Amino acid sequence: MNAISDSPFPLTVSGRLRRLLAISLLAGSVGTGCSGESAQKAIYPVDPADLTSIEPTAVKRQSVPNCWLYTTAAWAESLHKRATGESVDLSESYWSFWRWFRQIQGLPAGGRLNATGMIDASGSYLEAAELIQEYGFMYEGDFLPEEAALARSQRQQQARAAVNLSLRTGALASAEARAQPAVVFAELSKAFGLSADVVADLTATFGVEGRALTASPPSGRIRAPQSLVVDRDVDTPVSLLDVVGISAAPAAYLQRRGRYAWVWLSYEAGDSEEANVHNQPLLRRMQRTLNDGKPMYLSWSADDSFADANGHYRAISTGTDSPIPYGHASLIFDDEVEDVPGFGTLRAGQQETRAEALAATLGDQARITFLRVKNPWAGTYEASGGRLAASQEGMGINDIDLAYLAAFPVGGDARRRFHGLAMPPESSTTPP
Repeated sequence: MNAISDSPFPLTVSGRLRRLLAISLLAGSVGTGCSGESAQKAIYPVDPADLTSIEPTAVKRQSVPNCWLYTTAAWAESLHKRATGESVDLSESYWSFWRWFRQIQGLPAGGRLNATGMIDASGSYLEAAELIQEYGFMYEGDFLPEEAALARSQRQQQARAAVNLSLRTGALASAEARAQPAVVFAELSKAFGLSADVVADLTATFGVEGRALTASPPSGRIRAPQSLVVDRDVDTPVSLLDVVGISAAPAAYLQRRGRYAWVWLSYEAGDSEEANVHNQPLLRRMQRTLNDGKPMYLSWSADDSFADANGHYRAISTGTDSPIPYGHASLIFDDEVEDVPGFGTLRAGQQETRAEALAATLGDQARITFLRVKNPWAGTYEASGGRLAASQEGMGINDIDLAYLAAFPVGGDARRRFHGLAMPPESSTTPP
């Protein structure tokens, strides 16, 4: 069920969901280390264009574990399309370039090299927000023209392999070399196979030291985040920079400030009454955001042994073998709500425009049963052995039961499945 609505402030969920989901505003978000090229997942076997009034842009497939950047791009693209009707293709490779540039030098908001001294491609929404503030964005066709029409970037995988080789035995093998921005910039430019024109644009805009972006980049291909409209407050355009917010400095990237800055909401397990009181506003805001036609960045833990043949993550395991659960980022763009007073079940994939039905989803009796998400993976479910494989192309759409997300993994592992999500501030959720 999804719709664009100017309805009142949202929904609650009953039972163990209310016991397990407690809202807390964090100073940070959970990093997601998606499985990258080994993340071969099931998909929802329908065209996402038929699903909802929130229009997810074309599904792209990650080739390294940077689902957090793909989900951030999908979020921004979908918001932009909602606000303007225009489809754009933001470059995840561009943001990966700058992420690795910062990581190799040990700079704030760059993450750290992994235990073996190689590139760690994982990250979080708040780190993506800082990259956008510092470096803006490029369209894929401007950064890597040869990959503009590809659903899956081969260049990222090749670049990571090349950079890791350089870190092991090449120009970046010494700490002294890694501390020199010009050396790191040159190695990354070579690894990504950037054209001379793109290298010149990057150098003119940021220098080889990677200084922060100015409001008006000298290159028309490198774009300030203020230039991408993603929402409107009545007649006032709201930009990508407005919604990711501003940090005082890269080291303070966890604190995003601004009137329209989206906030990171996290969950704490617990059975206390205090936890229950905090759970309700979160789920209200989540449903309200969907009713307003805005997608949300979700961080969660995927355990593929709970996915059925259609890629639907259920509360009960399918009994198949599974790799270790892994952190993942997805874009929520629809849900299904049961026990809606006077309306019964409002199903995912069916646009709902009746104001009274939308208002009814926000009552205490209504229950969200599952979320529908867009994932930076594609493929089909391989029934033999219960393994998920990308032997064929797919649409990259999955359903996730809230009961699955709310439950702890077997054994009481404290790493909950529902890490958190980014949502607009309460005062700025506006009708389209």
